[in-house]
Amino acid sequence: MSVGDAVYKTKDYFYYKELEASLEKEFKRFNLDLRVYAYPGSKLFIDVEGLGYTYAYESEEILGEAINNPTTKDQVIKQFSRLNDTIFELNHVDYEECNAFIPAKLLNAARRDIVLGLYDLKLNSQQKRTKALKAKEKISFAPEQPYLTASVTNQEQYDACVSCGIKEIYFENVVRRNQNEYKEKEGQLLIGGYGGIYHYRETNPFVTDYSLNVINATSCYELYKLGAKRVTLSYDSTFAPRKMA
Repeated sequence: MSVGDAVYKTKDYFYYKELEASLEKEFKRFNLDLRVYAYPGSKLFIDVEGLGYTYAYESEEILGEAINNPTTKDQVIKQFSRLNDTIFELNHVDYEECNAFIPAKLLNAARRDIVLGLYDLKLNSQQKRTKALKAKEKISFAPEQPYLTASVTNQEQYDACVSCGIKEIYFENVVRRNQNEYKEKEGQLLIGGYGGIYHYRETNPFVTDYSLNVINATSCYELYKLGAKRVTLSYDSTFAPRKMA
């Protein structure tokens, strides 16, 4: 560049900051809540709530296992916070790290798909929109009579459950969410996190706890493929249970 050359300003930073400030009282952004399900060997699933609608995202590509740097919750939040050109702002993200690697470009593509999906729902007044999914194989289970199970935290509670005739009691065979250490265990386990599932799935039969926040058939199906013998729905569920397939 030489003295006297023409200079063209493509973006005035202070102008845009002033413009954004002037819109704060006029422009309302809507909360975007996400539940992200990401584990190696499976697709990326995201359950979304926004504008009073729900949207289910499913990626086409399969996630790989991280060799050195698994995708963290902070990285997911960073990619999904880029909503300045939308009517949304990121509110809550539920994501458990389980050694999966999610490319940044996939997270960006998911964000764009989700925003457009919610826009479509709002404009078309539909109740639900999902991407076209490939038909899953039919799965069915022999019906069983209802029975009680219990999860306890001390010996006194355990003994009380035994005295009441409860046969399926989870005490020392409970694997909590976000544990940092996994010890060898015997028998069927009650597991509350994907880390525990990946550690014990080859050695122990298991059922899943409510803390996995399962709210739809897609999540049930993926846990079934991982080996879950039974799936506990989230406490946040407001619908009657339906068949998985």
